[in-house]
Amino acid sequence: MPDAELNAMAKIAEVIEPLDQDARGRVIRWVAERFGMAVLGTRRTPSTSADEDESVTGAPRADFDSVSDLFDAAGPSTDAEKALVVAYWLQVGNDQPEWTSQRVNSELKHLGHGVGNITRAFGLLINRKPNLVQQVRKEGKSAQARKKYKVTLEGKRYVQRMIGGAVEDD
Repeated sequence: MPDAELNAMAKIAEVIEPLDQDARGRVIRWVAERFGMAVLGTRRTPSTSADEDESVTGAPRADFDSVSDLFDAAGPSTDAEKALVVAYWLQVGNDQPEWTSQRVNSELKHLGHGVGNITRAFGLLINRKPNLVQQVRKEGKSAQARKKYKVTLEGKRYVQRMIGGAVEDD
């Protein structure tokens, strides 16, 4: 079995080697989505100092008057990234300290980018290390109770790097 994996990796590397960085990212994201895996891009940036943390907590750049402007600038490619960008807008752009996944998916539907399984998208963001979203509380006792979430500092950085175009995929 390990030989089959190595052969597959070698073939993939051979096929994507001649592509530019953007094309490689698109191919890798397509493969991941085709086979039911979620891939969040990784960022290769220098570590952030405490002084830089302050800039992350501010509002989205002034040139984003709407969630659609931010969404277009960020260019999310996976359901998890789409959810994160809209959550960022709600929290940072609209000064809402917490929000529900239903609210995020409603905004995505208005943008024409509704997510089929918003719970799974947020699960990926929560389970990622470092996590990009946190559940802050649950209203009600049933399994279907409304959960409230917030974007973490790392989640804010992630979106800001998407806006700045510093996203690189593995």
